[in-house]
Amino acid sequence: MSDTSEGYFIELVLPPGLDQIRFLKKKTQYMSYLKIVIFQYLTFTFVLITSLAFSHGTDKPGPNGGLIQMPGSFHTEIVQNKNNSLELFIYLLDMNFKNPTTDKSFLEAKILLKDNSVKQLVCKAMEKNQLFSCLLPKDQNFDQIKEIIMRANRQGQKSTGEIKYSWPLEIKKTN
Repeated sequence: MSDTSEGYFIELVLPPGLDQIRFLKKKTQYMSYLKIVIFQYLTFTFVLITSLAFSHGTDKPGPNGGLIQMPGSFHTEIVQNKNNSLELFIYLLDMNFKNPTTDKSFLEAKILLKDNSVKQLVCKAMEKNQLFSCLLPKDQNFDQIKEIIMRANRQGQKSTGEIKYSWPLEIKKTN
């Protein structure tokens, strides 16, 4: 043995594929980021499409010149009688804005006043089962009406909730 000591150099040899672990870590971070971006895009698209679907038909008059809403698998159209401002005509239309009917159908309507009180309307089927006629109270001040609220079933198809029309009845135009 000699008195001189030799220095030892330790070389760490990485097994094959260890460099790939660093690459996979970066790739995993990138994929996580990509998943978040895709999720945000799909959420935004879903919200946009559903908002457009629920506003369906409110920007143009219905076949009878009134306001349209889609409370379920059918449409409602409300028209104020030109000859009697106290009378409202409500049509229950199919998905194609056609075939109004009261046959095997139901309509209940009320008005919500600006003081948050509610008045029930008297509604009856009219004109060969094509529409409902609802009468506003004779002493009603139109300036006090906030909205008209309805529940409807069209030939067994129920509305998904209350159908609300703001007062005065105006078609909201979009550009």
